[in-house]
Amino acid sequence: MWYVLWRGREYRVETSGKTSVLERLACVARLRGDATCRPCLTDAFGALLEPEPPLTMRSWRIYQALIGCTGDTLLSPKEMSAANITTEWMRNDGLRVPVFISAYPTAAMDLGMEVPSGLTVAAVGSVIGPRHSISTVNVSKQVEGPLLTMGDWMDYWATPPEERPQVLKTSLLPVAGSPLEQRLRAPAAIRGSDLAYHAWPEELGGRPQVQSNVLMSVEGSHRDFALDVGGASVWYHMLSGHQVFLMAPPTRPNLSAFVKWSIARRRGVAGFFGELAGGMYRCEVKAGETLLVPGGWVHATAALQDSVAVGGHFLHGDCPLFLRRLPDCTPAGRM
Repeated sequence: MWYVLWRGREYRVETSGKTSVLERLACVARLRGDATCRPCLTDAFGALLEPEPPLTMRSWRIYQALIGCTGDTLLSPKEMSAANITTEWMRNDGLRVPVFISAYPTAAMDLGMEVPSGLTVAAVGSVIGPRHSISTVNVSKQVEGPLLTMGDWMDYWATPPEERPQVLKTSLLPVAGSPLEQRLRAPAAIRGSDLAYHAWPEELGGRPQVQSNVLMSVEGSHRDFALDVGGASVWYHMLSGHQVFLMAPPTRPNLSAFVKWSIARRRGVAGFFGELAGGMYRCEVKAGETLLVPGGWVHATAALQDSVAVGGHFLHGDCPLFLRRLPDCTPAGRM
């Protein structure tokens, strides 16, 4: 017997032996009286993308926990004017807590950020081409999803939410080396303070090109709590849609709890990390708004609507502090 969440309703299905995804879908279709299953997509190599239950029960509960996590114990990001987000502020005061910049007509200009006007999924596709391969994330399993062409992703995005064969979101779509590179630039304070840009040793070659990316998340998708690689800080600027962010500061208790939770998650027995962390911040970000997340903060996101954002990673002065704390919180001093 197994459970499946299908279009917001839970079904219990009894089967004997091993059953494939398509067989399970057929069972649910019979329960609902549907004559046919939904059409398949194909990945970039022409392989079928099998329909599967949009979200497992655990994944659905995590999503609901993320969007429903409210209360007096949650903190709000520091609100700042875009004009005050400068390189000097970033270097001297540092990005100590999450920072929120509200939307107003000249916010992007005041941030020193360049963003193409009207950047939609279709517009991205028209610039990079329909055959461009993009990586996705299988939201239900929180693992790497199918490799799709941009044309496939545009078809998926245009499909009504209740008819999508899987809940997917894109991994970061880098603009480096693409026609978008000259049209999308991170905020000036980030470009001016990013250690990976200004202090990358020449002998290592190949400086990381992670400052600017396009992020596309469908309604109902989420990313469970995670640390960004190397303790990097993150910036998000929402172009369309609506997302919720939960962020936990990198205190030793929080990092220790995160390590234990991560081990339990790999074993399939983890609960909701938001109930374990202290000093949690919550922020809702809508079109035109910007969020800066300091390095080392464990954070999760959930999309309340189909959302398109630009953002990226950067390293600044507080990164070494986080890296010094982490070894003390991991088993045998290592991840």
